[in-house]
Amino acid sequence: MVDRERTAFHEAGHAVASVLRGIPIDSVSIEARDHVDWAGRCLTADPRINDIYGEEVDEDEVYRDHLLVTLAGPIAVSIYTSEPWDLGSPANGSDRDAILDLALKLFESPPGPDGVIDASKPVDACAASVTEMLQDNWPAVKRVTFALLQHGTIGGDQVREIVDEG
Repeated sequence: MVDRERTAFHEAGHAVASVLRGIPIDSVSIEARDHVDWAGRCLTADPRINDIYGEEVDEDEVYRDHLLVTLAGPIAVSIYTSEPWDLGSPANGSDRDAILDLALKLFESPPGPDGVIDASKPVDACAASVTEMLQDNWPAVKRVTFALLQHGTIGGDQVREIVDEG
């Protein structure tokens, strides 16, 4: 079971990190999926994604920004619950796959003896950076969470205003 407040903190983490990394947001929302579960979505509109193969765009910077934003959801929940963050946790859901995909694009690690590429060390380093960023901006995360709990969906301009309040 995923509770409403936990989902709101998760999406608020993504949203605040997006604002702090300069990635435009279309909207952030939480909604009841059924009688027990909640789902959330933070829709970003990063114009750099369309130019990822263009010469003017530093694709590592784009991937790094999106890795930090993707990590911010589960890490916000970790801060909120005081539970340690763990990439392997089932609570990370689809974010886990996106985190690993972005990490593999960013960090070229040779495969281990078993042929598996281990991206955990660079992901852990990024997670430490995201944890610090969210802790430094925790009042903004709480304000966005409160807005989500009140309204269910908030627009990108509203998210930016809420983050900029502090």
